[in-house]
Amino acid sequence: RALGVGLWEIFYTGNTSLVSLQVEIDTLKAERDALIAENGALKGTIDVLRDKVDLLKDDLIATHNYYIRKEAKEQ
Repeated sequence: RALGVGLWEIFYTGNTSLVSLQVEIDTLKAERDALIAENGALKGTIDVLRDKVDLLKDDLIATHNYYIRKEAKEQ
């Protein structure tokens, strides 16, 4: 912590520079955050659509029951 670097940076022996690795890490974190936000928005949309489907299902059942009762009264 005193050096202000991650432990992996001290022991890293790869060929890629630490600066480019940090840029890649930052880019991946930004992409992850964007996907998390997009996922939240999609979940909201899915919830709205699920509610609409439930309402349509209820309307369909009510309409079906209405015509069943109407038909039974006519006979």
